Amino acid sequence: MRFDVAIVGGGASGVLSAIHLLRAGGAPLRIALIEKRGEPGAGIAYSTRRPEHLLNVTAGRMSAIDADPDHFVRHLIAQAPQSLPAAALASTFAERREYAAYLRATLAQERERSASTLEVIRDEIVAIEREGDLQLASRSGSTLRARCAILALGNWPRALPASSAGVAAAAVLQGWDFAAIAGLDPAHDVLIAGAGLSMVDVVLTLAANRHRGAIHVVSRHALFPLPHARHGGVALDIDALSRLPLSRRILALRRCAREAVARGEPWQWVMDTLRSENAHLWQALSSHEQARFLRHASRYWDIHRHRIPPAAAAVVDAMLHSGQLIRHAGRVASMVPGDGRLRVDIDPTRADDARSIVVDRSINCTGMQSNLERVPDDLVNALLRRGIARRGPHGIGLATDAAGALVDAGGHADPRLSTLGSVRIGQLWESVAIPELRVQAAILADRLGGCLTGGF
Repeated sequence: MRFDVAIVGGGASGVLSAIHLLRAGGAPLRIALIEKRGEPGAGIAYSTRRPEHLLNVTAGRMSAIDADPDHFVRHLIAQAPQSLPAAALASTFAERREYAAYLRATLAQERERSASTLEVIRDEIVAIEREGDLQLASRSGSTLRARCAILALGNWPRALPASSAGVAAAAVLQGWDFAAIAGLDPAHDVLIAGAGLSMVDVVLTLAANRHRGAIHVVSRHALFPLPHARHGGVALDIDALSRLPLSRRILALRRCAREAVARGEPWQWVMDTLRSENAHLWQALSSHEQARFLRHASRYWDIHRHRIPPAAAAVVDAMLHSGQLIRHAGRVASMVPGDGRLRVDIDPTRADDARSIVVDRSINCTGMQSNLERVPDDLVNALLRRGIARRGPHGIGLATDAAGALVDAGGHADPRLSTLGSVRIGQLWESVAIPELRVQAAILADRLGGCLTGGF
């Protein structure tokens, strides 16, 4: 099978890439979308079927098409015509399961109207060769040929940072295993390792199921994501900010936040203003300053930048206030089974925090693995081993050029082989949310369309 473009991965970033390729002008393309689960559009983030899992960005900012910001809102209205007016609906946080349906519907619409063709293939690519056309070897044993490829690889969960030898698999759940978490015994005491957005998902599901047991959250800083406020912005001198070293930049942002609050504006507006400038601000830091940020400031940045809907924050706060949700600053050092339960030993950050707790189940919410040498993915391992790709700045993600073409071990960017999304965080830092992914997908579609017409 020979295609003009092969998209490897059918999650959100893969479907966005397909949508923008189908919308691109120029000669018709033959496109393959290769997804091992078969049905595109869900991936990990949007595969949930739970109504309590909401988008962390308002509906008015979740369009798949940057030039048409109301696209997702119109979809929601079409699905439920009796819902809120468009202006009010745009400021709400829709259910995440709605977004997977929206991506599939948008993909179907673009397939119908495009002169290009799209074939969805249920398989998994495990290796790529670059002799002539790209040769994409699949798990099933077949080989696809393509003039170029987009690697829409998505995310991989980190392994629990603990020794868990002898612990039954059923006792340690993944934070993205939504069905297993929904099936937990409400009386069980639970440990959640990690305090980010996946932890919030777990807590919301436990609350929806009227969980009665204790819920312990262990993370290095014991910092939870903060809530959104109404969307808005403030005046910031981005050029002046980008010239500051890291410590002075953080002080300047704190001052801006205090001034906003003094004017009666939410501090969140400072972060909203920065949203479109984050990649520029990251790249304006020296490599040394970036490394300092990763060591000392990234978690504080995350809780202010990657916020949660106010309704979700209210549930978390109520469970903290009741004492059912208990947070511990530290890391999970080991898990030891005994008498049908788990003893979890904690290496505490604070001297007065718990050093050992006993629970019935442990849930891994430690976030995504950014060191791709540690992911259990045959394709990524093969690309790194063969030198077709190399690790990104600071050892996180993959190295790319400015448009997303993979940089190989020799430092050369291959325009035929591109990527987008979380594997670009070393270069861009902010590269995981839909507002960034749709822009990256559009840039790749324009670039590949031009290259396919004019030659590489």
